[in-house]
Amino acid sequence: MPLYIQWSVLIVGGLIAWLTSNSLVSRAGVDTSTGISLGLSFVAGYLVSVLVHEVGHTVAARHFGIGVRRISLLFYGGAAELESSPPDPVSASAVLAATFSSNASFEPWPPKM
Repeated sequence: MPLYIQWSVLIVGGLIAWLTSNSLVSRAGVDTSTGISLGLSFVAGYLVSVLVHEVGHTVAARHFGIGVRRISLLFYGGAAELESSPPDPVSASAVLAATFSSNASFEPWPPKM
């Protein structure tokens, strides 16, 4: 299954990294190399979280025998392109709900109140 990254991810990701690093340097007083590293890390973390989210859909779809053509990363999120629709409401709900468990992998445990 291929991973497709839309060209706009590079442009928008670069812009967000630049704005983040510029803001950190000018407002928070961090040095330039640290600002650039943090800006790039922010964008990379966002893209990894979107990818993990889409992999959650993919794993659940394959569990129910639904093929996945590709995962696409777009500047505003991602998409797992399924080969067919889920056969029933239960499997459709499971494919949708699988993202909760994949997103939970980013949550600290135990949760802090």
